[in-house]
Amino acid sequence: MRLNSVLFTGRLGRDPVCVQSNGDHLVYLNLADNHPVTKQVSWHKFIVLGDAAATIANERTLRKGDLVLVYGELESLGRSGARAIESEVRVLNVVLVSESKQNKNISQFGISRKGEVRA
Repeated sequence: MRLNSVLFTGRLGRDPVCVQSNGDHLVYLNLADNHPVTKQVSWHKFIVLGDAAATIANERTLRKGDLVLVYGELESLGRSGARAIESEVRVLNVVLVSESKQNKNISQFGISRKGEVRA
């Protein structure tokens, strides 16, 4: 595991948004989590690239309300001097932990360290 690794569990706030550009798939995920004490909801944006994105886009089994576990790497998008202005998580693996009532399929998507697709 790298130092900038992100391991996150949350519920999908909407169905994944799948985009295809120049033959490559991109999948955008919006995940929500609740603070255990304040019960305040926080929203987080994730981007899935490569084979993992293609698998998610083609199978379409992730749905709004699903509880997912996301593993990825933090990447800074912009800087103001030495300080990062915005960052995103480049997702390497997505695991469906618990399905919403509308979704009855349980799967695992992503790429392993060797680059092969897991489904």
